Amino acid sequence: MIVLKKAALFIIIFAGLLWLVTDRHKYNPEFTWRSNLWADPAGYYVYLPALFIYDFDAKRLPAKIDSLCGDGFHIDKTNNKLFTKYTCGVAILQSPFFLIAHLTEQGQDSNYKGFSGLYQKVPDMAAAFYGSIALIFLFFFLRFYFDKWLSTFITAAMFLGTNIYFFTVYGNGGSHVYSFALFAVFLYLTKTITENNTPKIIHIICWAFTIAFILLIRPLNLLFLIPAVFIDCSSFTEAWERIKFFAKPKFIALVITAGFLTFLPQFIYWKYLSGNWIYYSYQNETFSYWKSPQLARLLFSPNNGLLPYNPIYFFIAYALAAMCFTKTKNGLILLFVFLMLIYLSASWHMVTFGCGYGCRNFSEYSALFAFPLGWLVQQAKNSSTLKYMTVLVIISCVLVNQKATYSHDRCFWGGDWDYEEYLHQLIRGGHSRKITLKDDGEFNPQKEYSEQIFIHQKKYTLSSFRSVKINANVKLINQTADAMLVMDIKAKDGSRIEWKAVNFRDYITQQNTFQTITFLFSLPHTFDVDATFELYIWNSKKDTFFVKDFEITFR
Repeated sequence: MIVLKKAALFIIIFAGLLWLVTDRHKYNPEFTWRSNLWADPAGYYVYLPALFIYDFDAKRLPAKIDSLCGDGFHIDKTNNKLFTKYTCGVAILQSPFFLIAHLTEQGQDSNYKGFSGLYQKVPDMAAAFYGSIALIFLFFFLRFYFDKWLSTFITAAMFLGTNIYFFTVYGNGGSHVYSFALFAVFLYLTKTITENNTPKIIHIICWAFTIAFILLIRPLNLLFLIPAVFIDCSSFTEAWERIKFFAKPKFIALVITAGFLTFLPQFIYWKYLSGNWIYYSYQNETFSYWKSPQLARLLFSPNNGLLPYNPIYFFIAYALAAMCFTKTKNGLILLFVFLMLIYLSASWHMVTFGCGYGCRNFSEYSALFAFPLGWLVQQAKNSSTLKYMTVLVIISCVLVNQKATYSHDRCFWGGDWDYEEYLHQLIRGGHSRKITLKDDGEFNPQKEYSEQIFIHQKKYTLSSFRSVKINANVKLINQTADAMLVMDIKAKDGSRIEWKAVNFRDYITQQNTFQTITFLFSLPHTFDVDATFELYIWNSKKDTFFVKDFEITFR
């Protein structure tokens, strides 16, 4: 009965997460920065089509597929090599979902086999699955310390109130949701094993392989593993006993075996790539700020700093300090991890970590820092007023993170200290409008322009928005058609403020079928009071195609 309840819980969470990620990415065109296989995610994923479809023969890979995937990997056809700097741990965890897509796509003809169609959904399915595992194991880990309702609240708060939500639902092709799941499993297994004098062998095996995958995905996660092994040790004597406990031959043998088996595919790839079994693929990327860590930028910058997007970490930091002051078990060791993570992240040569929403290095550590947040709420239980205030503030932090998440299609567009732009994106509302074109949206040689869609500045206060997102349902008959979506912004006197156009054919992957594609236009930061926004379709070569409807969203 308990097993059935856990299975039902997993299915419910998985279904919910799968709906969230699918809904988020349903309009994402392939081979653009909005797609699931772009830049870093493509670099993690590429092992799978390279192995199962192309046998690591770089010359067989689709032409220019590396640039089409945002240069997340590189094809050297001269030496017939496929280069990706990312390790294969994420690809191994994604492999069951890749194989589902691969079997489903059998017989489908595609110029980009392994990279288009259902293959684009592999990160979505995998993120929903491993995100579900993370939430369940984090809940059961917290149950060792807190009651059911507090454990549920903290699990939800850490997921919804930190950037792990972004890297599960939005940017789920990277490593973070997988590491988050592995961290949660490791914490649960470590606690389960150390609570028993004779732990089950299956728990030890799973524990050993979890360690191996944590290190394979990101070797720097050793920073998490070592302190986590000593969870609940309150003295050097207890720490020494813990060392002796895990130093038993069966633990060492299983960890070595699991590590070898897990790392073997990576060793083989490095040998194929460089001729050496061990290879540092990040080359010139180093901790160049180690002498002068960029702490202010890391913590406070609106350009992907930790606290503007994850304000819940204010309270985690306070909880860690309070735990140390009151000599609470785990306080010192968790504070050490927190400070070291800050230092190492602030020392990296790119403190923003690319488009690293809200300091992405911290996302998987939400599993570990859930404990001090739970401890803080538990301490407030002695006073009903303080308890409700604490819960209310945490919920407020969750809402800030959710608003920041849904205010961005990618990451912050401003500079390191452009708080005006950050606050605009955080506070702003939105305006949506659905439009159905006349004549069933058919364009032909006799129809060069669509009707014009006007939105007046005064009516919708366009000056409060920074961008416009347009979803269009389009069917091209001829892939060479010049069917363009045009945005034209004019001042009251008729002079042009801005004119932009995008070609539908650059986003369409299949002919003779309707596809919903998404365009994103940046708007000028200043408008005339009487400025007019105009949108229309220009059939410049007078081809035949169809556009059913639009959904225009100002942000």
